[in-house]
Amino acid sequence: AHLFVGTRSENMLDASAKGRQNMASRTVCPRGHPYSGTNVFLRVGSGGRAWRECQECRTVQARARRESARLAQSRQLMYER
Repeated sequence: AHLFVGTRSENMLDASAKGRQNMASRTVCPRGHPYSGTNVFLRVGSGGRAWRECQECRTVQARARRESARLAQSRQLMYER
């Protein structure tokens, strides 16, 4: 097998040293937002990383979907009367 007996941390360090961490070399998300600087923050509770600009994009998209659904529903109600 490719893993050695050891902790998860040791195996992750070994993978990184051997260049097997393909996400480690990425500097921007698929939409072009940077994975560094003030764009990075830690999530409360989980302690995972998140990116401000990516979160803002998701918020804008979700808001647009909700608005579109709301308009479609109001149109449907208008035609049912």
